[in-house]
Amino acid sequence: MSASIGQVRARPEAMVLWARLEISTVAMMAIGAVLCGWPLLEASTPAALDDALAATGNAFAAFVIGELLCVPFATLIGEKRCRRLVRPAAAGLGLVCTLAGMSARSAAARTAWYTLAGLGAAAAHAWITGNAVESPLLRRGPVFLAILATCAVVLALELGLYLLAAGPQRGIGIVVACGAAQGAVIVAAGLNRVDPPTAGVLRPD
Repeated sequence: MSASIGQVRARPEAMVLWARLEISTVAMMAIGAVLCGWPLLEASTPAALDDALAATGNAFAAFVIGELLCVPFATLIGEKRCRRLVRPAAAGLGLVCTLAGMSARSAAARTAWYTLAGLGAAAAHAWITGNAVESPLLRRGPVFLAILATCAVVLALELGLYLLAAGPQRGIGIVVACGAAQGAVIVAAGLNRVDPPTAGVLRPD
C-alpha cells in the first residue's frame, strides 16, 4: 500500500522534473537562435551579409565558450545557500548582455557581450533545470535521448522560422552550425551534472 502511494506521489514530481528539463533545453536553444539569426536578418546588402556572417560566427563561438566556462561554476553555485538569489541574478545579467549584444554594432563589442551572455545562459540553464538530470526519478538514458530529440526539433523549427523570415540563404549553414553547437553545450552541461569532474561538487538541489 505504501509503495503504491509513493509511486503516485513520484509521478507528479517526475512530470515537474521533465518540464524543467524541457523548458531549460528549449530556452537555451531559443537564445542561441536569436543571437545567431538576428545579425543575419539585419543584413540588407551582400557586403553587410559578408560582415554579418563572419562576425556572427566569431561572436557565437565566444557565446559557446562563455557557456562552457560557466558550466562548472553554475553547478558549484548550487551548493551554496545563496543559489536561489545568485542563479536568477546571473540569468538576469545574461539577459541584459544578450540584448546588449544584439544591439552592438562593432564585432569586438558583440563578441564581448556574447561571452557574458553565454555565462548568464549557463547559469539560467542550471537554475531552471535544477536537479532534473541527477534525480533518481528519471533514468539517464531517456533523459539524454529527450534532450537530443528536443534540440533537433527546436533546431528544425528555428531553421523554418529563419526561412519564413526571409533570412539570406547563405546564412542557413551558420544557423545550423550554431544550433548544433548549442545543442552540444546543453548535452555537455547535462553530462557534467551526472558525472562531475570533481567528486562531491555537484549536488545543487
